[in-house]
Amino acid sequence: FSLPDFQQLWDRLRAFEGMNHAALRRSGSLHQVPVIMMSKEAKERLKALQLDDIDVMYSFHIDGPCRMWCIKYQSIFLVLWWDRDHGAYSVRKKYT
Repeated sequence: FSLPDFQQLWDRLRAFEGMNHAALRRSGSLHQVPVIMMSKEAKERLKALQLDDIDVMYSFHIDGPCRMWCIKYQSIFLVLWWDRDHGAYSVRKKYT
């Protein structure tokens, strides 16, 4: 985790600060992902964090393939990890 990575992450999260859930979704910055669709490694990480009873996670688009993975508690998103290579969940591109 380098200083430029941290600065990029910090700037992006600050941009999300004033947005509500609906605004985040409209902007394409937030996606709800069923845990069952996530990678084996992501599921193992949830188990290690004793969060393997979670059904849904939230992916915040940071930049390119970079994602911030969170869970939602009431109206608060709790950050669990940063996924530099979008490895926690593979998205199939249309028409491929």
